[in-house]
Amino acid sequence: ALVTGSRSGNVSAAVVFLPEGSEDYGRHDPIPENEKIPGTCWCVPLYGEPKKWGCHWWTKWIANIEKAHEEGAEMEVYFFKGMKGRGKVRNFSTAGKENLRREAIQEKKQTQDFLQSQAFLEACHQGIECLSTEPREDSSSQYSREVQRLFLAWLPEEERHFMEAS
Repeated sequence: ALVTGSRSGNVSAAVVFLPEGSEDYGRHDPIPENEKIPGTCWCVPLYGEPKKWGCHWWTKWIANIEKAHEEGAEMEVYFFKGMKGRGKVRNFSTAGKENLRREAIQEKKQTQDFLQSQAFLEACHQGIECLSTEPREDSSSQYSREVQRLFLAWLPEEERHFMEAS
């Protein structure tokens, strides 16, 4: 519906892609003083720290949203199948801290504690590596989804709930 609507001029998207190698990739934009948000650039409230891909995309995206609003556009939000309601943060002021926490928990997936866990070793013994690594629309694969499922089950309950809500 989104693509069809855009071809007929009835739908626009505020999406911004600044892929690696593009002119604006890695560019950081300062937060305007009137926003009264701490941080050297938009990466801080978004991610908790500056990131290599930068935050210029945010400035461009906000400009797209503001222009759409000024023109009276009806706003719609699209989700990957089964992802509606996921990825929520308490509010914009906590987004960066929550992202850092998610990253720290996710890093545990690469530790020997998880990789040597009984559940993961059993999955390896049963042939987890034979699952497809072909990415689907959301960039996950059978293999990555199964590893993530095992990882979430391995986490302490509080961390698992946090990750499942993210």
